[in-house]
Amino acid sequence: MTEAVRNFHPGGWWWALALGALVPYGIAFVLFWFQVPLGMPGRFVYLYSPIVNWRLAAVTGALLLAVLAAFGVWLMCDRVAAVRRVGLGLVAGALAGLGIWSYRAPPDHVNQHVFNMLSPSQDGAFLHEALSVTDLRAYLENFPQRARTPPEQMRGTRVISNPPAATVLLYGLRRWVEAHGPWDWLFRGELDVADPKTAEFRAQATLGLVFCWVATALWLASGPVWYLIGRLYFAPAAATAFAVCCVISPTTLLFTPGKDAAQLLSVSLPLWLWLLSWRRAAWWAGVASGALFCVACTASLAHIWVGLTILAVCVWSAARSTGGLARLVVYTLIPAAVGVIIAAGSLRLLCGLDVMATALAVAGSQGQVTRGAGAMPLAWQLLGIPLFLLLAGPGLWACLLRFMFGGGRTGCSSEPEARFGRYLLICVVVALLATIGFTNVETPRLWMPFLPLLLLGLMLQFPESREESATTPRRLAGLVVAVTVFSALHWSLMDVREAEARLLTDRFFW
Repeated sequence: MTEAVRNFHPGGWWWALALGALVPYGIAFVLFWFQVPLGMPGRFVYLYSPIVNWRLAAVTGALLLAVLAAFGVWLMCDRVAAVRRVGLGLVAGALAGLGIWSYRAPPDHVNQHVFNMLSPSQDGAFLHEALSVTDLRAYLENFPQRARTPPEQMRGTRVISNPPAATVLLYGLRRWVEAHGPWDWLFRGELDVADPKTAEFRAQATLGLVFCWVATALWLASGPVWYLIGRLYFAPAAATAFAVCCVISPTTLLFTPGKDAAQLLSVSLPLWLWLLSWRRAAWWAGVASGALFCVACTASLAHIWVGLTILAVCVWSAARSTGGLARLVVYTLIPAAVGVIIAAGSLRLLCGLDVMATALAVAGSQGQVTRGAGAMPLAWQLLGIPLFLLLAGPGLWACLLRFMFGGGRTGCSSEPEARFGRYLLICVVVALLATIGFTNVETPRLWMPFLPLLLLGLMLQFPESREESATTPRRLAGLVVAVTVFSALHWSLMDVREAEARLLTDRFFW
């Protein structure tokens, strides 16, 4: 069978990439055209954008940055080290540009971001919580009790269903903003400074915008870490493309700036150190991994699920190799446990935060919200699975199609890396199925940390990820362009946080 014939099926790379980009977007566009509700009507629905034409005009900027990133990945395949460094710099610049684009692309972006940062149903819940904190240590000491506050009294569920890291960050930013004012230039004199209520609003809006900047920076900072994770397994160009796919997807663009996309950094850092300690027998990395994992668990319970998933994968994989379990225990598991103990003790001593009690309290509150008497029926929550897949992005779909149709498994099914990848896919799917009942259909947002794990597992099945060939540059460049452009196109259809709908109906802060 010739190469051309082999490629003429979904397992061929270009067919997999074309189908992976066009089919999910085509489905999303049809749903948008017929205004099919994405969620449970009357309870929770992701809205479509009422100003799609304006958003589509902004996609041009993402297209130009996609070409720049693709050219950088192409240069990463060169044998000359200086050329590869230039390519890496171009990709880094393109990602930074995409971060700026994501912040400025929404129409009337300042008002949209201010709404999201002040809305109790969005990240604004953490901002209002931070404004109420007068003694940070006392707040953290009492947070387990705070997390058990009924949602009706809290006017929302975001604070009680999340550990307090976002509130702590906003508290620190609030202190910094108050010390470095005035910030009236942010609003171009559109509000009356003499009005005390307006002055209070300006202060809150300023804090929200600064948080947007910091959250965007944290999201982009995860890119280099995903690259380092990729380099543990892949050639430089493939690792770079992997990092781009982890940072850029429909879900990250739709939920940035904000806490959820920023958490990709707190997921990637302990994961990189854990894998580094295991693969390179570096016990110090294991200690650092455990310490950072403990700190990351103060941001979201998703980190615990990611940690359990990776632990299961590594134990399973290590058990299949001679001496693997001993190596895992000595160089990774024991050092990581030491790191967790050190970090948990330090947080308790320095900040008064009991990490274990906090996690248990938040888990209990989240269970009441999502599985209690007034929770969304499980049959509707299962709708979160197709929603997650719809917005997962071309990177995941292209790799999944190629893997499913056998285009990437030949010759590598018995290799340890490929086995590790398959175990990772299995364990991630189990974790997703186990948590689907606690998502209230918000899987595109809540399962965001699992997307890179799925991508890693799939890319480990393809030999060319580790051994570059003559076709590697154009394949990886095509992947980067498709991921960036079609993620932006998905973004153009949606108003997932309802900011546009409220702006256009004069329900901005009501």
